[in-house]
Amino acid sequence: MKTLNILILLTSFIVLACSSGKKSAEEATTEVVEVKPAMNLVKKWETDSTLTTVESVIYDGERGVIYASCISGTPDEKDGVGFIAQLDKEGNIIDNEWITGLDAPKGMAIVDNSLFVTDIDEVVEIDIENGEILMTYPVENAKFLNDAASDESGVVYFSDTGGGQLVYIENGEVAVFKDSVSSPNGLFVDGNSLVTAYWDEQKIKTIDMESGEITEMAMGIENPDGVEAIGDGGYLVSSWNGKVSYVSPEGEVVLLLDTSGDEINAADIEFIPEENILLVPTFFDNRVVAYELVME
Repeated sequence: MKTLNILILLTSFIVLACSSGKKSAEEATTEVVEVKPAMNLVKKWETDSTLTTVESVIYDGERGVIYASCISGTPDEKDGVGFIAQLDKEGNIIDNEWITGLDAPKGMAIVDNSLFVTDIDEVVEIDIENGEILMTYPVENAKFLNDAASDESGVVYFSDTGGGQLVYIENGEVAVFKDSVSSPNGLFVDGNSLVTAYWDEQKIKTIDMESGEITEMAMGIENPDGVEAIGDGGYLVSSWNGKVSYVSPEGEVVLLLDTSGDEINAADIEFIPEENILLVPTFFDNRVVAYELVME
């Protein structure tokens, strides 16, 4: 009987110990917090300061050329002094005034051999191979056409920040995609979503291109300008006053770059994913600056 009691006590102790160990393991598991890799922007190069009021940049991967739209004059004035410059991937200027005679060129998109550029109240289509203007598309009721983005089928979307609308060009025809939109600025087509930066609201939202449903993604980004995906479900967003932030898939905003103290702007950015290079046009600073996105 004494032996039986001892066995019962030992068994109870073992069960209790196992149960206690299991509970500790579970508690430890729930306390584990996923640590996301830190990001940093490391400056690689900068151009000469001859890109007068450079507003937007876009990389042409097929030709290895960067196009920079330069307002030169006033952002909303039809003065004919705007131009497009060509750079190489090291920041050397190939042709400072490749296309001239524009008014206030801003956002750009590439479809096949054409470069589409917003120009106040019209869109200009440029033949890349010949360096000539092919077509000009007037946009009804447009007041301040800004950014541009294209989808895989060749449809090009444009934001009209002043007119509060999103328009597109498909098969040579201009149409309204969405009206009564609050100060849309930067655009990025990501699958079936049009990621849009809202200047006045200081928000990033996604628009389902089939249903038109708008979903808020992030807020509190002052003067949001350019939007670029980096491949992890998140985006780099520039603030015109001189900041670049990372917006995570969950909507968390992390500041990566701040040149506002030096009065250097950060306008409509471009990201080259295969090289992890971010291109930042500095607007009144008249340069394009390249940064490497580094995971620490």
